[in-house]
Amino acid sequence: FFGLRARGGFELEMSWEDGYVTRARIFSLAGRSCTVRAQGIKGVRLNGKVIPFVRVGKNTIEFSTEKGKAYDLIFMP
Repeated sequence: FFGLRARGGFELEMSWEDGYVTRARIFSLAGRSCTVRAQGIKGVRLNGKVIPFVRVGKNTIEFSTEKGKAYDLIFMP
């Protein structure tokens, strides 16, 4: 799916295969902090580079965003 709006000023794009996420991208529409809860999440990339994040729970991370930028989530294989 694509174009799904999320609370806090975000838009999501995701694809999956055999029940697993293969791609997840978050577009920041407002430049706010983003909290993501997902099993197997390993990190976040901006323009191909891993950016800092804080793990706030077993399956939850939080990271800062800039308005207009796209962030790719990294999942464990």
